[in-house]
Amino acid sequence: MQWPASQADLEEKLAAVGNRFASVYLDKILPRFVREGEEWFAYFNPASFRSLDVGLVRTFQHESVITRAHFSHDGQYIAIATDHKASVFEVTTGRLRADLLHKQPDRLNSGEMYARDLVSSSDDRRLVTGAEDSIVRIWDLSSQKVIHHLIGHETDIYSVDMSGDDHLIVSGGADKTMRTWEPITGRQMLQLTTADTAACCLDHTIPVWSISASLDRTVKVWEVNYTKKPSLGAQVQGWCTKTFEGHNDFVFCTAATPDGAWKLSGALQFVLVGHAKFSVIGINVNASGTMFATASGYERSRIWRYASTS
Repeated sequence: MQWPASQADLEEKLAAVGNRFASVYLDKILPRFVREGEEWFAYFNPASFRSLDVGLVRTFQHESVITRAHFSHDGQYIAIATDHKASVFEVTTGRLRADLLHKQPDRLNSGEMYARDLVSSSDDRRLVTGAEDSIVRIWDLSSQKVIHHLIGHETDIYSVDMSGDDHLIVSGGADKTMRTWEPITGRQMLQLTTADTAACCLDHTIPVWSISASLDRTVKVWEVNYTKKPSLGAQVQGWCTKTFEGHNDFVFCTAATPDGAWKLSGALQFVLVGHAKFSVIGINVNASGTMFATASGYERSRIWRYASTS
């Protein structure tokens, strides 16, 4: 992208970037659109009305790549997915509360096997994880044992989420499918096909919507119709209602704020640089809508606060 020399022309160029903010050279962003902290920068899109502010709360350092971070519903704990395990920490103190070791079946080779994503039930008693061994696991946190193994994906699972009423689990994987499951029985209920590797999350403000991200650089909104009939049992149907384009690179993760006002997937209104040059591969918003967590290949997970400026 060629940038004009004059300040007036530069401001006009920046104001015209629209959703293609990811294509902007960040060193060209004017100071009034930038926030800086210790080892992080926030660049706000000049083409959008600025209605958000962000800041760093806490950093968790690990010995391997952090694939996901997820808040408990009460906001007191954060679960972090790494190689062969998911770990649960206290948000305020950083103290470790649980280590959930992902043991591979005998038929699989040993070596690296990352838990790719995780999500807690509404009462925070269970944790759902998706891993590179293509298995979705439902854990009981009090005993730290697996309740169900959900089998169906053909290869790595990249994302999992659970509906607010705990009646549905959705998972997305490298097999280009997004699948829904019934947690009580472990039964697969629906399979949706995407153009490339699928990442997904449920919009809890609208229980029948799901948001997916893909290596084809798009974010899609799906309508998922869940009904329960006495004669037929639980029935699920799904279809894509909207596709968002604007990313210049792979989209690894999505999230929705509790009030439904924001869908987080990357550089739409602002770019947050807080993990050196490593990709952010996981993002999650807490239930109170005050903080979000990021995970990266930089062997760290970070908690950020966000607030409306309007």
